[in-house]
Order: sequence, then structure tokens, then C-alpha cells
Amino acid sequence: MARRVKAATGGSPSAFIQLVQLNRARQLLENSRLSVAQVAVQVGYGDATALRRLMRKVMGATPRQFRPSIGGKSRS
Repeated sequence: MARRVKAATGGSPSAFIQLVQLNRARQLLENSRLSVAQVAVQVGYGDATALRRLMRKVMGATPRQFRPSIGGKSRS
């Protein structure tokens, strides 16, 4: 399985799973009113700090930056 995932994605299975979790977290942040802690638990992280750290490292943005702004526009 690891070879197939690497061939398809260029990374390890754990890196692929992490990317899926982070993308789901981004969707939840953009489209729900769940807290960052609630989003972290929903996507499989133990706490909000771990999610914040990974989002900043992998996606280059904090969870807050994925929330829609007051004017109704979201980050593109």
C-alpha cells in the first residue's frame, strides 16, 4: 500500500492522511461555527494547538485565516 500511495501522491501514507485531515479542517473552519478545538477533535487531532501548528506549517495559514471575514468574504 505504501508504494501505491507514494506513486499516486508523491508522499507517505501518513503524509497523505495528514493532508486529508487538514483539508477537512479547512472546510469545517470555512463552513461551520465549530471552535478550533472542536474542529481538531473532528478531524482526529488531540487538541487545537496541534492543529494550529500543522496548519501553519503545511498550509501556511492559521485556522483563523480560514474563517470567513466579517464582510462575508473568505480567504481564497
